[in-house]
Amino acid sequence: MKRKQAALLLVLVVLAAGAAWRLQGNEKQAVASSGTIEATQTTIAPKTYGQLARLAVKEGDKVEPGQFLFQLQRQDLTAQVTRDAAALAKAKTSLRDLESGARPEELAQASAQTGAAKWQLDQAAEDWERTQSLVQNGAVSRQTADHARAAFEVARQNYQAASAQLRLLESGYREDVVAAQRDEITRSQAVLDGSAALAADTVLTSPTAGVVLSKNFEPGEFVAAGAPVLLLADLSDCWVKIYIPSSQLGLIQLGQQAKVSVDSFPNRTFSGHIKEISQQAEFNPRQSLTQKER
Repeated sequence: MKRKQAALLLVLVVLAAGAAWRLQGNEKQAVASSGTIEATQTTIAPKTYGQLARLAVKEGDKVEPGQFLFQLQRQDLTAQVTRDAAALAKAKTSLRDLESGARPEELAQASAQTGAAKWQLDQAAEDWERTQSLVQNGAVSRQTADHARAAFEVARQNYQAASAQLRLLESGYREDVVAAQRDEITRSQAVLDGSAALAADTVLTSPTAGVVLSKNFEPGEFVAAGAPVLLLADLSDCWVKIYIPSSQLGLIQLGQQAKVSVDSFPNRTFSGHIKEISQQAEFNPRQSLTQKER
């Protein structure tokens, strides 16, 4: 989040501004006042918490957009990404198995089981027919015939089950089963993307070019989510903020040229122009620097 406030920690600490505005070509009518140099500042704070593992900059360093600043350590997020990546890989493997169908070994096994079940059914059918004839002749009991018939029914059901399994393997899995597995891959990918995004929040880069004004943590310290770790200032976007008496307000206007001098460069004058005039007056400004106060 960017905010504008006095850059009191910069090399150009306090502006000794002799800001002179020429009005209607009359150089004698000039306004001189003092103020402070201000710059656009950016607070660098992480979205998540963690231990500060790496800090790549120090106060006074210049940074560029995208430059690595610091990294937090979150072992739980690392493990979470590994877990979700493994779940996604498993889901993809399952889909490949469904789409490729049964393996030759599985088909051979199912075919053999079907053949065995058919042989058992044929034997049970012969026994049942033979037993029926013997029952009519009174050679065997009714109980023996019932057992033969039960064995025939069991063999017939086993053969039907084996045949159905063989047909299932030969035709492949149903489309709704395959579609459900594709949905599972989509879900697993979304979970992994969420975990990866959380892990990415532990690495902070500079959003803009600037200079490091201050750092509030050292490596090894715990950083809470939203805690300001670094404060950057964009020195390419600086301005001078001054206060003038209301009696001199008529001598200035937007766009007028100004000459600015700074204590750090006593023999140099900087050129500028009036960019903004406040809509409201401040009767007791917190920073009211006049020549007498200086």
